[in-house]
Amino acid sequence: MWRLYTKTAESVVVVSTVRKLLTAMERYQVVPGRVRYAPQSTPRPEWNYYAPFFFKDSRFMSEREFRLIGSPPDDQPVHIETMTGFNLSVTPETIIDLVKLHPNSMPSFKDQVKAFLAGNKIKLAVSKSALSPITLHDPADKAYTPK
Repeated sequence: MWRLYTKTAESVVVVSTVRKLLTAMERYQVVPGRVRYAPQSTPRPEWNYYAPFFFKDSRFMSEREFRLIGSPPDDQPVHIETMTGFNLSVTPETIIDLVKLHPNSMPSFKDQVKAFLAGNKIKLAVSKSALSPITLHDPADKAYTPK
């Protein structure tokens, strides 16, 4: 995933849990679920309103995605024509367990991330990915195939 979604070694991921995300969204109506992967030619189930949100083409299978589909509370208006999402106001510590640094990151990058967190009064653990250093790719390189 580092190769696929990052362009530089100055990249991070945040680690969380489904439980923490659900707790942060307790005011909202939330439908959690694992994404199922199938070729586009495979018919999708019509019996579930949320089914379209939980299916992706099989070429994305390596993502092993889990999604939370949320609706605003009943007392909030919904504008279906223009609404593409809603903001969820949380403190980062309530939903994030850890900040992981790219396996190729330099020690100075860890210092930068820690300084950013401290400057925003965010108390989170920061650690470098335990993966071996990786070869970064150019997204324009059509010959690149994720492993």
